[in-house]
Amino acid sequence: MILRMTLDRPINGWWDGGPRSTFDFWFTPDPNGKTGRVGSWEANWYRQVKIQRTEKATLAIVRQILSRTCRRDGIGVSWEYIETH
Repeated sequence: MILRMTLDRPINGWWDGGPRSTFDFWFTPDPNGKTGRVGSWEANWYRQVKIQRTEKATLAIVRQILSRTCRRDGIGVSWEYIETH
């Protein structure tokens, strides 16, 4: 499952290709089975998170973190979950 973040305006960051407004985040479980890594290559952003009951619930933790950051910075954001299997 992919969590797609769409900003109301493009932003600059540590990536090639100029301003972007869409970023995809994915979840990769660690071998220990208790934690995993959620991140986005496009956004150059990664976090270690505790695995929840579902992949969607795990991605929702990251959604909350990033929503707070965007709200603090005055950036509007919309979210979409995309099934990959």
